[in-house]
Amino acid sequence: MTITSSVGRPTSEDALIYSGTASTGHPEHSGPRYVFVFIEVLGCEGGIQSYIKDVLRAYMQLPGAPPADVFLLRDRVTPESLAEFADGPLRFHGFKSGQPMLARIQMTMALGYTLWRRRPLRVFCGHINLANMVSQLCRRLDLPYTVLTYG
Repeated sequence: MTITSSVGRPTSEDALIYSGTASTGHPEHSGPRYVFVFIEVLGCEGGIQSYIKDVLRAYMQLPGAPPADVFLLRDRVTPESLAEFADGPLRFHGFKSGQPMLARIQMTMALGYTLWRRRPLRVFCGHINLANMVSQLCRRLDLPYTVLTYG
């Protein structure tokens, strides 16, 4: 597993305490792809987190699943937290910070850059509190998106 900073350079695990990226599978992330955006998946265990993990596991089981980016607003990205996804095509971006507004700004900027640069086939928004931000970015870039709801 390769761990990189949010700007793509190799870094130490300590630098991932607040934000960072970890690629778990395919080193090359080009071509058709998907993007998932969630608030928190790795840091706590609840009903929504279990459902999201099921969605990500199902995606990993798809034959020939293309690489996908997973943006996590309130999660730390470490090799330990990604152990169950280590053999998949997912690249995780964590933005946990002691300053929630800064984390949200950083994630929005990183997501916007990824959407503009990679032009995914679809963006999956996994929380209603992120839907407005995802909607605005996707509409400006003319990208299809889906908001996942639970309950």
